Amino acid sequence: MTNTLIVITLNGYNNYNRSLIHHIKKTTTYDIFFGWDASSGKKEDEKNFINSYNLLEQKFGNKIRNFNGRWLKNPAKLGAIYWFSQKKEGTYMWLLEDDVYVRNGNTFFDSYEDIDSDLICIRDENLPFWYPDYRVGDKTRIASNLPLAHLYVVRLSKLLCKKIVEELESKYDTNHHELYIPYVVEKHKLSYSDLFEEHKKGLTTNPTNSAASHVPEVDAEVIHPYKHKISSVF
Repeated sequence: MTNTLIVITLNGYNNYNRSLIHHIKKTTTYDIFFGWDASSGKKEDEKNFINSYNLLEQKFGNKIRNFNGRWLKNPAKLGAIYWFSQKKEGTYMWLLEDDVYVRNGNTFFDSYEDIDSDLICIRDENLPFWYPDYRVGDKTRIASNLPLAHLYVVRLSKLLCKKIVEELESKYDTNHHELYIPYVVEKHKLSYSDLFEEHKKGLTTNPTNSAASHVPEVDAEVIHPYKHKISSVF
């Protein structure tokens, strides 16, 4: 039996994410949980949890605005990490944004089941173009090797999530999550793996909210960003 669960974060359903999520649910037997922004009005239950920026700020302080990245008060990544760190079940968590297309959930998630790395994502040996002037509160907390992690499709271990929470609780400042999480991995000597090459070709950052910037065709096993409604299971 797998010790891996799937988390998809979202603010609400729209004209594309409902179909992408439905597709993942139809193609996987893994347990799926949803991390809803508190503004969504959703209620918490056994498969849904609420991400509240206000509650996270009360716990960690306003330093989390750097951690949250592009949107200062977006609780999605940190909320899911904190939720998983407190959850008894599960050893690993796949964390997906709501504009991720996965052709076949079981095929994709199963392919990493024999890998025990604490962090699996697209890794980058170069600092981003926005460093050090954007969402960087402490330049001393940057990994010396592979400092940048792309986290729209990422697997994190329970141990890593606990260490991230510990660091946020004990430090006065933080950095963008794409920099801070690799720093925690390196500091605590945790393991760090890349996504397989065949899973990278459809993945890219989401530079704008323009439809023209989104991947337009289903031509890869995993795609981000994919802001198009799909109508069938491939």
